[in-house]
Amino acid sequence: GPIDNFPQTYNDFIDAVAVQADGKTLVGGPFYEIDSIAHSSCLARLNTDGSFDTTFHTPFLNYNSVYSIFEMDDGRILVGGNFGSFIRIRYFGRLLANGNIDTTFLTGPLNNHVDYFKLLSDGNIYVVGAFTTRVSATQTYNRVARLLPNGSFDTTFISKPGADGEVFTLDVQPDGKLIIGGDFRHYNGVATHGIARLNTDATLD
Repeated sequence: GPIDNFPQTYNDFIDAVAVQADGKTLVGGPFYEIDSIAHSSCLARLNTDGSFDTTFHTPFLNYNSVYSIFEMDDGRILVGGNFGSFIRIRYFGRLLANGNIDTTFLTGPLNNHVDYFKLLSDGNIYVVGAFTTRVSATQTYNRVARLLPNGSFDTTFISKPGADGEVFTLDVQPDGKLIIGGDFRHYNGVATHGIARLNTDATLD
């Protein structure tokens, strides 16, 4: 139902929401104003009564938007989207519980935005989006990658040539295989028409 203190006006739309364990809500989008209050980030937090939480130390995230948000069990926050910062976070990163950037999280050199991500029980993270990142002659991550718990690329998961178009979403089966969906027509040169299942080494099933 309606909440009296819930912000009534944003100067742009909302792309992502995540309710925290304490009942507060994280919101992401290309907005830079909430109820006429200037906000220099595309990420904000609302109190349990819906009011704008001005105590959350939101980092300056420029460019466009946060597309996906997840609060970890320890209170740290994973964010993915089309954003950048001057402090070691671009397209994907991890924040401390207070909103400051977690500079211990490496985040590979992604060259384009992240649409969605999935945190696994072992701490590894699948990320999908529009990126086409080549780290070395043998390590290429085209629109889907697996990150280790410290944020570095998992070099046992190489999506090369991978999807030939943007990947918007994903989920993981109980056996660990990965389902991806998006605006692609081939994966590793095989016709897939927007949906594919991948083995745990990024090969097509």
